[in-house]
Amino acid sequence: MHILLAGTTYSDNLGDGVIAESAAAVLKHHNKALKVTFLDIAGRTNYGEVSVRGKGAILKILGILPKPLKAVLGLGLVSLYTLRQTPRWWQQLKQADGLIIGGGQLLQDYALNFPIKLAILALLATLQRRPIGIYAVGVNPNWSLLGGVLLGWVVRQAQKSLGVSVRDETSQAALIQKLHLPPHSLKLGRDPGIAAARAYPLALTQPRSGLGLNLADPRELQHASQAAAHYFAPAYQLKVWAEVLAALLPQGPVKLFTNGAQEDAHWLQEVVAYLPKNLQQHPNFILLPRAKNPTELAQQIGALECLVAHRLHANILGFALNIPSVGLSWDNKVTAFFTLAGLTERLLEPADFTAKNLLQKLKAFRHIPPPAAQRDALITATEAGLKTLCAATHPIAPPVVAS
Repeated sequence: MHILLAGTTYSDNLGDGVIAESAAAVLKHHNKALKVTFLDIAGRTNYGEVSVRGKGAILKILGILPKPLKAVLGLGLVSLYTLRQTPRWWQQLKQADGLIIGGGQLLQDYALNFPIKLAILALLATLQRRPIGIYAVGVNPNWSLLGGVLLGWVVRQAQKSLGVSVRDETSQAALIQKLHLPPHSLKLGRDPGIAAARAYPLALTQPRSGLGLNLADPRELQHASQAAAHYFAPAYQLKVWAEVLAALLPQGPVKLFTNGAQEDAHWLQEVVAYLPKNLQQHPNFILLPRAKNPTELAQQIGALECLVAHRLHANILGFALNIPSVGLSWDNKVTAFFTLAGLTERLLEPADFTAKNLLQKLKAFRHIPPPAAQRDALITATEAGLKTLCAATHPIAPPVVAS
């Protein structure tokens, strides 16, 4: 049997690759004969590829446009781009027995980007009579009228086929409200990254040293955050990170890194440039190379004694690899994960992000990994959900050839 996993798999934010590779590893662990391939809805075919040149400039332009004009421009640009991908998608679907969309924050609408891509993909799968499932997705309910129509159709196609699950209660409530679904009609499917040890077993056993600071561009975080913008002001964030590093570097090695996204890599350089020379040149100051794929990211996190992270899948990898961690929330999805894991006491909300508060959290939890019972239960639930979805997918019977 052959399953096609669709998402933003080859994004430079390697958390998306962690999702895909972890899901594939779990599925193949439970079905040795299973074939799993990836479909990146942005048109990439491997890590390191750029989906659209000038994407940053396009997003900035879209960001300042009124909503109606943004929707019209998004409809044209995304439709043209996606239609160019359809021949390859058609062939990939033709070779597969079923399509699984997810996980990640896919049920969102920014200039109709995901709604159009997912609708075209689901239409192609429907035309080929391939079963469709949506698994462990996140939901941002700020949909345009057309985006809601498209995403609603995709969800209902999956409901009639392999089913729909969302990754947390916040997404569950949002999707039920947006589509007027019966209460409790949506299943919860845990983020595949929780079972990342299946994909990156060596990251569990490598030597560990130092504290890792996983940084993310606050300007990008603020776009998706419900918190006040001033908490993400670069000047404020730079000041906090400098204070944190001044306190931590005398205690031992501190490793700075990102999830791989280009904007985060640029922000990391801004932070380094802001630091006084005595911190930049401190023997305990370590700048890790930008990870090029999820395996490298998992190895970087797996080599830490403790983790502090903004990005959701840095936190999820830390949990999966049994690393003590402190999370820095900026979006409901980060808070939802720490709530799910029973680790809210290890989370700082945007309004609480100060050097003093972070250092206090580290003092309390730096040497305490996630409780084993909670971690094991979540990993088991994650694998069970993927296994159930796979079991519902049946091989497509070959066409009958008339004699």
